[in-house]
Amino acid sequence: MIKYVLAVALALNLWSWGGSPGIILFSNLDKPLDKFKPLNEALMIFDKGKPIYYYIYNKKEFNVDHLEVIFIHVDNKGVIMPKTEITQTMSIDVVPGETAVKGKFTMWKDGQFMVRVFSPDNLEKPLAESTLLIK
Repeated sequence: MIKYVLAVALALNLWSWGGSPGIILFSNLDKPLDKFKPLNEALMIFDKGKPIYYYIYNKKEFNVDHLEVIFIHVDNKGVIMPKTEITQTMSIDVVPGETAVKGKFTMWKDGQFMVRVFSPDNLEKPLAESTLLIK
């Protein structure tokens, strides 16, 4: 358990140094933050059709009532660049003034996905992004 707490603390510490203003943590079980998988895996692997639980953290309090999430399928078979396709979107309700939101989603397509979270008032710069693999 201490490994998990240290991994999450390290990830949150590295995140606080710069980069995107938010972070996404994924798990295949609905469990507290200290029980989430260590974040040293560059790519999280999940089963198709099974729930994927998430925590989205933001450095600052949310000043909106929802977030937009885009799931982009990445196909590395492109000639010059990978082919990408938006396969799923969802809107997440958040409480203004909070810094975190928790929920779940299910993916029905195999492959590698880039997950990008946006504030509705700025759809050009993601609050957080991550990558996961569905098998």
